[in-house]
Amino acid sequence: MLDLSPLLERSPSHLSAAERQRLALGSALLGQPQLLLLDDPLIVLDRAAKCEILPFLERMREKLPLPMIYITQDYADIERFADHLVMMKDGVVTAAGPLNVVQSDPALAGRGEAAVCLDTLVGGYDGRYGLIMLRLNGARLLIPGVPLRPGAQLRLRIAAGDVSIACEPPRASSILNVFPARIKAFLPFNEAEVTLALALETGRSGVPLLARITRRSFDALRLSNGANVFAEVARAVPLAAAERCLQRLPRSA
Repeated sequence: MLDLSPLLERSPSHLSAAERQRLALGSALLGQPQLLLLDDPLIVLDRAAKCEILPFLERMREKLPLPMIYITQDYADIERFADHLVMMKDGVVTAAGPLNVVQSDPALAGRGEAAVCLDTLVGGYDGRYGLIMLRLNGARLLIPGVPLRPGAQLRLRIAAGDVSIACEPPRASSILNVFPARIKAFLPFNEAEVTLALALETGRSGVPLLARITRRSFDALRLSNGANVFAEVARAVPLAAAERCLQRLPRSA
């Protein structure tokens, strides 16, 4: 799983930083732990080494029935790995819950780069237009990309700045992903903008989403808490469209 076989005949002094981390992970797993504690395991790695080891950490997360506590201050790592997020300050828990729920909490929704991560399932591929069809709690999303294996899980990052609001279903628009939603809260971001915490009406429980719009639009549309609107998602970024998700095509293809 950690691809350690090619390293076994080499001296530790001849291993790269990423290879030494893989070896440390392997040593920890050989002890058959009931819980794996990863205390900022990537902090000492440069960007290239970090990119090298990230797929192995994802593979461990997916394949091992082993609870893992991952401690980090790197928000990109949190978005990529976390299922359940616990935020702490000075030894005190300030927020805890499913990742996308905590992301829509005012403590994080007010960040300049506020976003929500959603786990979707690959449902198919539109080869004519090069679009991946994804399922999200009863709804369908379309994003550009290469064919992925049906049923594979794909995590999307949707930034608040990539979501706009309409009061009526758009009749003609270039936006492919439009969902009925409800405004749960609104937070002043700066003098010109407001952040909206939304709940998508795509199933039994509303899926959290954030939108950042101008205060002028907020007032012009007469928006308020509890208002029913339509969330237009202009862009959704896959966080790890790794080879594990790629659809294996026949050789003739």
